[in-house]
Amino acid sequence: MTIDPNPVDFEVDVNAADFDAEATRDWLIELVADYLERPSAVIPPDASLISMGLDSVYAVALCGDLEDRFGLELDAALVWEHPTVDALVSHVRAQLATADTNGRT
Repeated sequence: MTIDPNPVDFEVDVNAADFDAEATRDWLIELVADYLERPSAVIPPDASLISMGLDSVYAVALCGDLEDRFGLELDAALVWEHPTVDALVSHVRAQLATADTNGRT
């Protein structure tokens, strides 16, 4: 199964006010599960993605998926700096808030 990072029925969140943390968490869990070829039910949002087996290629791909979905520029080391789904969700929310403050439309 392949998860589309920008499914047609999903509106790209472009600002912190519209950010849906739960939907983003669910999407990330599905995406990570697809990368790891595991059921999404076994991907805890507070578990280290690297220790679960996410390799550097998929970590960089995950970063690109987040960039595409939210219109952000993110560091390729994102998964090492924010190693869980919950940490990634928090980081994206903070980046959206910063982008809003800096005048991104």
